[in-house]
Amino acid sequence: MESLTLEIVLHSAKDLYNVKFFGTMYPYATLWIDGGGGGAQEVFKQYKTKVAKKAGTCPVWDYHMEFQLHYMNSSYSLFCEIQHNGKWFDRMIREVQVPLKDLTSKQKARYPVKIPSGEVQVIRRGHYNY
Repeated sequence: MESLTLEIVLHSAKDLYNVKFFGTMYPYATLWIDGGGGGAQEVFKQYKTKVAKKAGTCPVWDYHMEFQLHYMNSSYSLFCEIQHNGKWFDRMIREVQVPLKDLTSKQKARYPVKIPSGEVQVIRRGHYNY
């Protein structure tokens, strides 16, 4: 069986929710693919960007990653969590889930983005500025 390579570059984020009361945020992102549950699941590598020091609400990572897919399951999704690297503990800034089948689609799409309060916001496909 032939495997597929999914290459993703997480370039940056814009206008992030500021979770710090004083000082500047130090954001980083964690990305992974989830197989959607049920049956035998493929295990995927989890990636973590470097911390964008003193980047505030507009970090730049230019982080390249590759996922090896042995088959394309329609329930696969790419997950991204952006967190602030705190001195004593990390704080969630935002998270997003993007169905992999939509990444190859040429149609416009929207994805819900959750902020720590649980409020759901929407971003458009092609504008992955979390």
